[in-house]
Amino acid sequence: MKRKRPIDRPENPQTVTQAAPCPWDRFETYRTTMEFSKLGRRGYKQHCGPTAITNALLSLDARNQELKGASVFKKAYAPADLFLEVARLGQRCLIYWNFAFFKRYGGGTFGPALGLYTWLSFRHFGIKNVNFSFRPLASRKALIHELDCGHLLVLQMFFNSTYGSHVVVCCGYEDWTEPNGRTTRYIKIADGWASRPRYMRLDQLRRFGFCSIEAF
Repeated sequence: MKRKRPIDRPENPQTVTQAAPCPWDRFETYRTTMEFSKLGRRGYKQHCGPTAITNALLSLDARNQELKGASVFKKAYAPADLFLEVARLGQRCLIYWNFAFFKRYGGGTFGPALGLYTWLSFRHFGIKNVNFSFRPLASRKALIHELDCGHLLVLQMFFNSTYGSHVVVCCGYEDWTEPNGRTTRYIKIADGWASRPRYMRLDQLRRFGFCSIEAF
């Protein structure tokens, strides 16, 4: 089956309504797998999981610096260095495997352990001002509830019509009303493929889980 293309914005929206306050909007970061693919001695493959966690860490750091005037990290990290620590942690814990057959199959992040991987990564950097919850298999209603609560999500999709099996960061959602009057809900994501926000129809989410991050 041919996959649908990711989208940046609606083509001809009549109105775009942010359905809930999105406190992460100005903090979300958009680092991509391409940026990190050639790091290390062998490069990195199937690394959307470490990339998404890196984006979540950078978003939390941006939030902390603006709201509290201090970084969450004990020392300064370039995005590439942060990614390397997250990826190597996943490899040591046997949660992330850096290989792929035919550049596409095998390897990657072990889905049921995504919440543990995210928690371990934050703990690795000594970040304590967050709460976590994890749903290895979730519903759209649960996802919207977490976003309504202002939480940041590390979202893992399985067999998605656009992304296949992929890990992204989700920070909010919008309702788009098309010229024909139909309103469709879209989630806003950092998909690890583009260095800008991407949007995906909520009803495209069929099989997925997420780790919810509550910062305080």
